[in-house]
Amino acid sequence: MEPLNCPEAVAGDSECLPLIEPRVALGPQARDFLGLDPDACEDELMLRSETARALISGCVGSLRRGGPLGPHPLSNVLLTVMDVDAEGGPAQLQSMPGSLRAAAAHVLGEALRDKNHGSKCAVLEPAMAVEVSVPGEHVGTVLSDLTGRRGTVE
Repeated sequence: MEPLNCPEAVAGDSECLPLIEPRVALGPQARDFLGLDPDACEDELMLRSETARALISGCVGSLRRGGPLGPHPLSNVLLTVMDVDAEGGPAQLQSMPGSLRAAAAHVLGEALRDKNHGSKCAVLEPAMAVEVSVPGEHVGTVLSDLTGRRGTVE
């Protein structure tokens, strides 16, 4: 997986990237195994091939459900499926697109949570400094609310 280039990013602001839905591409070996057009874009493949649609939607679904840091959807990611294999060959996959979708989602989910691959993921959350003034009787409630939202009180 690699981060997507974001031409919409604010010029000179390397810290701020717009969030883009995860995308999935099929590599040459995967296309060859599945008998897919090597020159077609993924959108075309999704329209023409139920097998490609199942594989891509399974991967995208897994990326949307979350990554190695919990149930936070991944964004700004391009995942390339390099190879596909099945005991019964492509015909087996074509006869059971639902199973292919579920298998792709499961395998990708397991790979994302595998601590041995040293993923470089970070949860991006908005951060801001605020000053809160409340009557004394509400301090406990406000502190509890702030810490419950992962706030740091100084």
